Amino acid sequence: MIRRMLVFFLMLSFTAAVQAVTVTRAPYSRIDLATKQEITPDPDAIWMENEYLKLAVMTAAPHSGQIFSLIYKPTGQELCNPMTLQGYWQDRGIPGRVVEGKGEIISQSEEIAVVRVIYTTKGQQENQDVLIQHTKTYTLKKGASYILVDWKQENIGTDRVLYNPWIKQVGGCTDNVLNGPWKIPVPEGTIEDGWDIEPATNWIARLSGKENSEQVPMAISLTDYRRIFRQCTWSKPPRYTMETTLIRYDLKPGDSIEIPSALLITANLANVCYASPELAASLDIGEVKAGQATSFTVNIAAGLDLGEKRLEGEIVASTGGTVTKLPNQQVQLQAGKISKISYTFTPPGDGVYYINLTVFDHQTPVRLGESVKSQKTYITLPIVIGPKPEVVVQKWEAEEKGFPGRKERELKVYRTLINNSQLKVAQVQVPERIFPEDKLLLDNKIQPATIRVAGGEYECLQFAVDIPEKTDPMSLSVSITPITNTQGTALEKVQLREQIYLTTEIPSDYRDFPVGQWPDPLFETNWPEKIPDAPITKQNIEVIKKSHKRIYWLTVRTQNDAKPGIYKGKVKLTIGGKSAGEFPVEIKVSAFSLPKHAYLRCSTGMVGWRGSNPSNWQILGLPEEEIKNITKNAMDSYRRLILEYGWTPTMWFGDWKTWEQYKDVGRGPSVFPGSGKQNEEWLEKNGLLKYAFIYAPFDEHTDGKVPEVVEWAKKWKSQSKIPILDCYYGSNVKPLFGLVDIWLGQSPLSKWWGEPTPPLGWGHLAIERKKAGDQFFSCNASLQWHVEFNPAQGRSEFWNDFATGMDGRYVYSTCRWTDDVYKKNWTTGNYMGCLVYPGPSGITTSIRMETIRDAVEDVDYLNILKEAVAKAESSGRASTVLINEAKSIIGDPKIASKVNTVESINQMREKIADLIEHLNNITSR
Repeated sequence: MIRRMLVFFLMLSFTAAVQAVTVTRAPYSRIDLATKQEITPDPDAIWMENEYLKLAVMTAAPHSGQIFSLIYKPTGQELCNPMTLQGYWQDRGIPGRVVEGKGEIISQSEEIAVVRVIYTTKGQQENQDVLIQHTKTYTLKKGASYILVDWKQENIGTDRVLYNPWIKQVGGCTDNVLNGPWKIPVPEGTIEDGWDIEPATNWIARLSGKENSEQVPMAISLTDYRRIFRQCTWSKPPRYTMETTLIRYDLKPGDSIEIPSALLITANLANVCYASPELAASLDIGEVKAGQATSFTVNIAAGLDLGEKRLEGEIVASTGGTVTKLPNQQVQLQAGKISKISYTFTPPGDGVYYINLTVFDHQTPVRLGESVKSQKTYITLPIVIGPKPEVVVQKWEAEEKGFPGRKERELKVYRTLINNSQLKVAQVQVPERIFPEDKLLLDNKIQPATIRVAGGEYECLQFAVDIPEKTDPMSLSVSITPITNTQGTALEKVQLREQIYLTTEIPSDYRDFPVGQWPDPLFETNWPEKIPDAPITKQNIEVIKKSHKRIYWLTVRTQNDAKPGIYKGKVKLTIGGKSAGEFPVEIKVSAFSLPKHAYLRCSTGMVGWRGSNPSNWQILGLPEEEIKNITKNAMDSYRRLILEYGWTPTMWFGDWKTWEQYKDVGRGPSVFPGSGKQNEEWLEKNGLLKYAFIYAPFDEHTDGKVPEVVEWAKKWKSQSKIPILDCYYGSNVKPLFGLVDIWLGQSPLSKWWGEPTPPLGWGHLAIERKKAGDQFFSCNASLQWHVEFNPAQGRSEFWNDFATGMDGRYVYSTCRWTDDVYKKNWTTGNYMGCLVYPGPSGITTSIRMETIRDAVEDVDYLNILKEAVAKAESSGRASTVLINEAKSIIGDPKIASKVNTVESINQMREKIADLIEHLNNITSR
């Protein structure tokens, strides 16, 4: 109803047509669909209007520089989404947030208006303050259905800024308008959607349907091609976005960049394949054969009232030679209208031909797209005759888009294990990563390799082997003896794996990550022999031979009731089959054990699961029979690994039979995602109902969707006792009270949860919901995002879960693969959601997977210490000093900031283990 009233009001306002360009200052207000109340994001917005467009430019922070209302007057359609505060020309990729903004009208006449919005973003990069001043200049001309936007960015801070700016030209559009496909020109033609697409020319389009029509618009964004890095489209209801990622800029203080762009709104062309701000064009043509005459029609949707003009043209071959001249034709070009021009052509042979049409005003050519530095200032449309070649659209000239690689780093080792002329071996504490460029700093003090572990815990020991230049590093072999205590009892599990490098070409999120080798997969040590012809094997052998380093991870697991003490073993090394040395390993088992179930209830989705698909193992070169066995058991293997590591898979894991089958595997399921009466009865019977959930089918919904969520939740509650989990980041939480049981992505510290209340600082409303039985889960984790993210910092996020009292954490995937994981696995970054990998013997773990397991066990340590403190206090035997020392850890709201480096996280774990043992010793006397 609100939307219909809005459209009606807008249509009434068009009865008096604007014949000149106008600019005014006035509030921009809208109805908040969640609260049904009017809100005013900008009390002093700038409104620009001509015959075809009416738009509101925001000047106030935090939305400065965005267009929040964009009305295409020929149809009366509002092209901005009333359900979200995402406008046109929203900045992305800029360090920090908008802190201040202002707007001004630069000039205004009947023919043209120019306005300027100046705003500042403030943030941090590499622990340095970043200040960027943005100047967006908007130009609207009489008779134009496009707007020009010039975006200047100046570093006004005192430190360098390295970043890839993004333009979200169409932000959060609904599917009520602009509900057709996207169009992106790439060398092989024009594709209909995609993310991180390297384009061939300077434009990207969002259509309204798949028909040529003057009754609905299309939106086309144009940018200086030399500044474009990638084009991106997003389609996830209710948001549809069109975004351009720009090339990387390295701005020193005082440096600036300027990026010209435009947005064309005009009549919809189903097969648009050329665009400039002044017009867009498409081609209608039937089946074409070499040597046969054919007719075709060029459709031109104008973005500027050019009046009657002359078209002169020719058809050229892909080699550049003219095949035929086209007859001159007159054409009437009016914004919002489609003009059709017909020609005939007899192609001499197969191949790609280009229809090149120049618009003439008398004897002067109209140079299309000069405002956005177009490299084709005339219409050019491809025709393919015969088999389609690899290149249909010729790529424009681009600037260098490379990214810097990694520099050498001196890495101080934790312990020197062997240091002689034949071999240098050192222990490096996890989760530190070792790169090919690293120079290891060993000392002369030789010590055993060592780690500390609780009962029922996994732990990893990492060591690097530095091999002399004249020795083939691939001739190295490593083995491990049993690891036993003085009574001869061996540790439950001991496995040796080797670190494998992934190679990146683009930094994730376009951040300041060097491109090159990033370690993550952990392969069984026989990988060079098992998969010798796999591309990932050849790449890693090349890297290893260049760096002369091999990195190994020794993973151990202790029995739940493991006897405390030192367990010893040896790592033996050979080169070319001959002994090259050995070093002792000492595993210290603490006098306490982890509980069966992890304290923090962590679960993972399985978005992108392809483990049952044979393609990745075929690429590795495994025998067909082995591939059949691996793919048959892939799901089971994945589930068992995840459960061993204290996590629960949530997809294809939603019935009581599956829960029965896996309830005793590893640490066991900690959540039970499912629905249905049989599942509900099983959960009740086993006392697990509070650990179950149904995922509300409104993933990451907006505030405006809350009423719909409420209605669905009421219906669900009337039919089932299984709790509701809702993934929602917004502020309109009150209508969901008593309906949502598990809040995913909500921080109880957020201001909309009420007045902060000690000891955790939760809002008083969150405390009330917690008392009512509600739970709060953190959403996702940097450890599961991209391969470059710092694992120590990612691990510290889980310490923050403890400090803020979160009940669990849900990540969307740990198994997101492509059909060729090691060739390309990119979703705004490298290996997002990919923490397990296809290995030589099946699904294998990784550095990030081991780290995300360690993170769960970190929270176990904190909770065990918390319980030990409570027990010691009640006993009255522990000293105040000891109690206070423990409380300074478990009661520290900023504990996460104190464990965000490899050294600090290991030191804190050691300290907590000592405190647990001391407190337990006191209370057990």
